[in-house]
Amino acid sequence: MKKEFKALPKIVRISGNGSHFSAPRHAKFHRRIYDIIKAVDKTKLKFPAGLLEEYDARSDAEVEANKQSTMSANTALMLEKDEKRDQLLIYIFGKVRNELRSPVDATSAAAHRIWAALGTYKDIRTESFDEETLHIDGMLKDIVPIAADITTLGLTSEFASLKTLNDEYESLSAQREHTTAVTKGPSSKEIRPLTDAAYEVICQYIQSAYLNATSDEDRTMLEELVAEMNRTVVKFRTSQREEAAQKRVAKQPKDPKPKDPKQPKDPKQPKDPKDPKPDKPKPDDKPDIKLPEEGPKKPDPKKPEEGGGPDIHLPEE
Repeated sequence: MKKEFKALPKIVRISGNGSHFSAPRHAKFHRRIYDIIKAVDKTKLKFPAGLLEEYDARSDAEVEANKQSTMSANTALMLEKDEKRDQLLIYIFGKVRNELRSPVDATSAAAHRIWAALGTYKDIRTESFDEETLHIDGMLKDIVPIAADITTLGLTSEFASLKTLNDEYESLSAQREHTTAVTKGPSSKEIRPLTDAAYEVICQYIQSAYLNATSDEDRTMLEELVAEMNRTVVKFRTSQREEAAQKRVAKQPKDPKPKDPKQPKDPKQPKDPKDPKPDKPKPDDKPDIKLPEEGPKKPDPKKPEEGGGPDIHLPEE
C-alpha cells in the first residue's frame, strides 16, 4: 500500500535582496521596498519596536551618501581632466608606435628606447581613475633618463601637458575626498551592508508572520505583500541587466565594418574570361597570319604556276 504523507504548511519566500545592484539602484531599491512595507498594517507583521524605523534610517542614509557622491562639485572637472589625459596617452603611444618604423635611423632608435622604457604603460587609460593617476606619476619619472629621445620624437610638450593634467586631477580628487569626509558620515560603501542587514531581518519577520497567521485574511494580505516585494526585485534586476547590456554596446567600436566578411560573393565573376572572346573573322576577311595546321602550300609538279615555269628544270636527254 502506497504511503501517504501529510501536507506541509504553506510558506512564502522573498527572492533576492539587491546586494548585487549598482550603488544608486541599490539605494533606490530599498527605498521602494520600505514604501511597500510601510503601507501594510504593522500589527500583522509582528515587527519588534523600532525595526522598520531603523530600516528607514539606514536606507535614507544610503540615498544621501549616493547623492553626495553624484553631486560633488569636482566630479565634472575630474572627468574632463581624465578625458584629456586619455587623449594625450593615445597620441603619445600612437606616435611612438609609428616612429618605430621610421626610415630615419636616429628616430627609429629613439622610438625603440622609449617603447622599451614605457611600453608597460600603454594601456593605463583603461584602468580605474586612481590607478591611472598613480601609473602616470610613475611613467613621468621613467622618462627622465630618456629625455633626449622624447625630444627627438617631438613629445616634450605632450608629456609636460600630461603632467599638468595629472597634477590637476590629483588636486581635485583630494578636494572631493575632503569635502565628503566633513559634510557626511558613512559613505555608500559603508552604509550599504547595514541596509542589507536590516532588510534581511525584516524579510525573516514577514515570512514568520505568514507561518503564524491565524486567519485567511491575514495570510492573503501577507501573500500579496510578498508578491509585490518579489515583483520589485524582478523589476530592479531586469533594469540592472538592461543597463549592463547598454554599457557593453557602448564600448563597441562606433564604426564597425560588419559588411566586409560578406564580400566573398564576388567569386561569381569567373564569367569574365568568356567575355574577351576573339571576334570570329568574317568569311570575306582573311587572317593576317595563317594557322599553323594549314602549312605552306607545295607547288603542284604537274601544274606549272602562272607567269612562268618552275624555278628548276630537269635536263633533257
